[in-house]
Parts: sequence; structure tokens; C-alpha cells
Amino acid sequence: MPTPRTVRPEVVTLLASAFLLLGFNINLWQHLFAITSSDAKGLAMRFAFGLMIFCVFNIVLTLLAFRRVFKPVVIALFMISAGVVYFMTEYGVMIDAGMFRNFAETNVTEVQGLLSFKLALYIVLLGVLPSLILWKLPISYRRWHLELFSKLVVGVVCCVAIGGVALANYQGLSSLFRNHHELRLMVVPSNYIGASLGYLSEQVISAQRPFAKIGEDAKRSADWATHARKSLTVLVVGESARAENFGILGYGRDTTPNLNKESGLVAFTDVYSCGTETAVSVPCMFSNMGRKNYNATKARNQEGLLDVLKRAGIEVVWRDNQAGCKGTCDRVTFQDVSN
Repeated sequence: MPTPRTVRPEVVTLLASAFLLLGFNINLWQHLFAITSSDAKGLAMRFAFGLMIFCVFNIVLTLLAFRRVFKPVVIALFMISAGVVYFMTEYGVMIDAGMFRNFAETNVTEVQGLLSFKLALYIVLLGVLPSLILWKLPISYRRWHLELFSKLVVGVVCCVAIGGVALANYQGLSSLFRNHHELRLMVVPSNYIGASLGYLSEQVISAQRPFAKIGEDAKRSADWATHARKSLTVLVVGESARAENFGILGYGRDTTPNLNKESGLVAFTDVYSCGTETAVSVPCMFSNMGRKNYNATKARNQEGLLDVLKRAGIEVVWRDNQAGCKGTCDRVTFQDVSN
């Protein structure tokens, strides 16, 4: 029997689910309010959407509500979610496998640039304090068979609630999910859990694929044999930027004064980055797949432009001062000049 100072696990899971939904999903709610109407139909759809997520959270946490398991798992969710919601709020990012790849493949220099007092504040208020409260909270567990029965009841009730609100708002919800795929990338913590699983799946598939060579017939032309002077080509790879804001590309304000001073400068206008993520744009840039057909797993398991140049007898050196080459330069000479 629980004492007056203890609580049952199903009560804690309800509170934890509510905190996850309301405390970590402010970006989701803001977006949902922006894309739905404020009439009775829109309000009903918002309620149904929130209740469905709440029930899913509660089902998962209820299944995890066992002694020595529940508190560590939920505390980990609180701490990670606090950091995730900070980056979603401050940088407007969506959490998918690509974004998780950026996180997994980052380096110390990049991490140091992201640390701030505001991040620490998010971690303390949304992560540390709720975790301390949960850790101190005495939970009274029943015997195992009674706990299983309780979990079954909670699961059934939540499933009925999900089915009920889904049927009552079927037309609106189906339209919402069909036209706004971004919503699934905004639900914390399921977004980063799904993203991490997607990234790990990519790694497993990549490890099982054989490494493919391309351009095996590459060679220098006959003109190289009579070329007396040494040739040096320098390619500088920088950050992605919006072309429409470049002065040298016709923008109304002179945003590139130094470039305008360069004589003989040629600005290519019909050029697109493969992506704004370094882990995507750099490997894609040196691959043979192009922007539309780029596949990260395939790129990781085949050669790129630098490999072909090296095979043709051209000395290739990659000098890096920031984020690394993301696998592009793994088989050529690498020099770290970040320090």
C-alpha cells in the first residue's frame, strides 16, 4: 500500500507526459496555432492533436515505468530534450536524421561556438530542476502482476482515447498530417529519437555495403607530359549562403565590396548548394550524384572526385580549418590548420 507521501507510477507518467508535451514542445504548438484556424473546428483539431501525442507519450512511459528503469530514462529524456528545444527555438532547426548526423559528426571547435548562457539556462530550467524533482519523488510500485494489469488498463484507455479523437476529427487531422509533414519533426522527444534511429540505420547499412570505385579509367591527358610549369589549383569550400543577398550577383545593396574589387572575377549564377548541412553539402559537392539524386549512405560507400584526381596522378591535399571533410578527403593527404 502506498503511504501518503508516495505516488503510483501511473500518476507520475501522466505528469511526465504532460510536462514533455507542454514544456518541450512550444515550437510545435506555435506552429500548430499558425497553420490551423481559431474557429470551433480548428480548436477541436488542436485538442485532438495534443491529446493523441499526450496518449502516445503516456503509453511509452507507462511501459517503461519499472523500478530502476523509469527514473533514469525519463531524466535522460528531460536533459536531452532541454538541449534540443533550445536549438529548435534559437536556430529554427527541424530534427531529422540529417540534423542528427551533423550532431554526431561535429567537432570540439563547432561545439564551443554553440555554448552559451542561454543554453545553460534551458538545461537547468527544463532539464536539471525537473529531473531533481523526479529523482526525489517516492514512487510506490505494486507487485509485478498488478503493475502489468495497471499498464494494460492505461494502454487500453489511451488507445481508445486516440481512436476516439482521431475518428471525431478524421477529416481535419488527415488533411493536417498530409499537408504538414514537418510536424513529425517538431515533436520532442520523438523527433530526436526517430532521427537517432534513422542515423544508426544509415550507419549499419553503410557498414554492410561494399566500397565502390568510380572513374577507374581516369588519367591525365598527353598534354601533361609536355607541361613544363607546375600547375596549382586551389578550391576554397566555404559556408552555404543565400545567392539573392550577394552584391556580385545583382543584389541591390553592396554586400560584397571586397569581391567587387577583384579584377577578372567570374561569378557563376546558376549554382546551388546540395544542402545547408555540412555533412550533406560537402560530400555531395564532390560526388557524382548531383543535388537531386544525392544519397548519404551511397556517398559514404563510394569514391568521389578527389579519389579520381588522385588516381589520375594529381597530388591532392585537403587543408581544413573548421568542420572536417565529412569523409570526402579520407583517402588523400589531410592537413589540419585549425590551430
